[in-house]
Amino acid sequence: MTNINSNCVGGDIKLRLFQEYFCAIELVRKGNRFNIDLKVADIYDIEDTRVDRLFREFTAASLGKINKDFDIKSMKKEDLMSSLIVIIGENIGTIATLMAENYNLKNIVFCGGFLLENKPLKQILSLLCKFKGKKAIFLKNSEYCGAIGALLFNSK
Repeated sequence: MTNINSNCVGGDIKLRLFQEYFCAIELVRKGNRFNIDLKVADIYDIEDTRVDRLFREFTAASLGKINKDFDIKSMKKEDLMSSLIVIIGENIGTIATLMAENYNLKNIVFCGGFLLENKPLKQILSLLCKFKGKKAIFLKNSEYCGAIGALLFNSK
């Protein structure tokens, strides 16, 4: 196994935005991001055969339903948190699948503390991998991977 890429988006965002991590994950579970995100299915007619069922569930525009007429006060915190987790997940997943394609890899291993009890993020990453013909692998106790990697790096 070789590390071909790492991304600080997950861990950094976790530390900065989600002060109460487990509370934030619970909000994500309760939220409906499609109250504020625009998905592909919102743009294409149901009869349009150019877009398959799986792709219809992808994000066309994060926060895409927020415009000048949108009542920001009506936005639920749960929906915003759900949208943010998808923004993070889709960016990490897109980078990972592109890197895997570049190196001709079939499996992508995801690790880090941001995955800890974060089923919504794992679902996003799994869906992106499936769409790109890759297998998502999530390590147990992966919140320690960064520390172990640093230890191994410094022991050379």
